[in-house]
Amino acid sequence: MSKFTLEVDYDFDFILIGISCHEKDYRISWAIREKLGIDLCRGEDIVISSKKGSKSDAYAVFEQISEENESGIFLVSNRSGSSLLVPEHRSADYFIIARGGYDEENKEEMLLGLRGISFVLTAFAIDPVSLKSKQNLIF
Repeated sequence: MSKFTLEVDYDFDFILIGISCHEKDYRISWAIREKLGIDLCRGEDIVISSKKGSKSDAYAVFEQISEENESGIFLVSNRSGSSLLVPEHRSADYFIIARGGYDEENKEEMLLGLRGISFVLTAFAIDPVSLKSKQNLIF
């Protein structure tokens, strides 16, 4: 019997920004709304099961989705208990993912606005293709 291998090529064409901040997720969501005008609503959590299958980790997601221009902005928590969604960026507490009609100028505006929030320690751009755990950001 023949053996077939399925290879999946994901599209990592989105803006990814890491945020270091010690506030709760609802607090940073509110601050982003006030500073950037992005109205984020609580979405469905990202649930990742461990390889052993005994434990699942849930990562909070806040989202603003625009159906008309097929774009969306997501605020995703990097921490769930003691595990990380993207272990390569331990210093990031949250990620902003912007899909659709966002370009380099939008990314710079977001970075500038995020850095202007008083309790955000830092905000930095990340190249999603360079991450080992980039598949965790596809949802």
